[in-house]
Amino acid sequence: MTNDDTDHYIGNPQSASAIPPPPIVEFPGGKQVQGHVIDFCRSPTEPDSDDSTSIYDSEKRRETIQYRSHSDSERWYCSHQVHTDISPIELNQTVCAGAPTSSERLSIYSPPPTSVREYIGILSPDPDIKRRDALITIGRLCGVKTPYDSSLKTVQSAIDQLEISSVPDITTARRRVADAGADVERLRERVAMLRGQMAVYRETDVTTDITNAEIALKNAIRTLSEASTEEIAATQRLTQLIDIARTARDCKEKRLSLIDRRQNLKRHIRAEIFDVMKAEFDRVRQVPWIAERINGNNNYTTALADAIAILSLAPLRAPLIVAESVATAFDGISALAIRINATIIVSTTNR
Repeated sequence: MTNDDTDHYIGNPQSASAIPPPPIVEFPGGKQVQGHVIDFCRSPTEPDSDDSTSIYDSEKRRETIQYRSHSDSERWYCSHQVHTDISPIELNQTVCAGAPTSSERLSIYSPPPTSVREYIGILSPDPDIKRRDALITIGRLCGVKTPYDSSLKTVQSAIDQLEISSVPDITTARRRVADAGADVERLRERVAMLRGQMAVYRETDVTTDITNAEIALKNAIRTLSEASTEEIAATQRLTQLIDIARTARDCKEKRLSLIDRRQNLKRHIRAEIFDVMKAEFDRVRQVPWIAERINGNNNYTTALADAIAILSLAPLRAPLIVAESVATAFDGISALAIRINATIIVSTTNR
């Protein structure tokens, strides 16, 4: 699902400018209907063809409804009634999939859903909504600011700037230093031994043995010098690797600390956003057209009132799927659409 998380103004959830454009429903064969409210009524008779979606009536009607909170303004809503048997779940899936689709049923052309759709896409008489998560999502879409936003940005920038390198394996380097040290020690002993032999040969004045001993000593000293150089280089490399490993571990620990700080800031931000949105939610939840209808009708639940209050705050963009029984409880489908600033597709099937 593609999300278009554009701004919506919390203080004015009924703003006319927030009303999304009417969706277009295209049926197999190319037949299209467009309206702010599209009523998918259950077919009164069996279809005449094998096509599972048959349009028996597509009567277009325009109606004007006075919006009670703005007594001096009227809004025109374009409605269609289409007889079919498509389930609310399939309608919601079609909206989220976008159009055109490869479905043999229908395609729905509308603005892409916002991330609020994750929490409510179908409005049923007893909806199951994660109210806290939904309100936080709406607050973010509406651009709610918190005292922690700047700190989060700073921490995120610090995380992005950290260059994390892998901790080098110094085991091999340590082994090379040990091996080089052993070679140097062995060669030093050989040089000492050859020098002792030279002293003995000079005392006995054996020319041939002295010459051979001198050659062997020179070779041993040269080999010792090379081994000593290799030992120094191996030791320096080990020191470098130890420093690199220490720096890498320090950087990793710093990054983990920053990530922990970021998570704490995000929790604070979520809590701040929820507090702001909860206040807005409580205000909308108590408006008469929501509270009185729920309190006066035992068939509807607190969860439905909560859902409608949330929808009144949410930038929906894509059409909302609404059960017919819910729509009729609030002065009809178009009245509900106007009050929550939404386009609506009504489904009368329960499967």
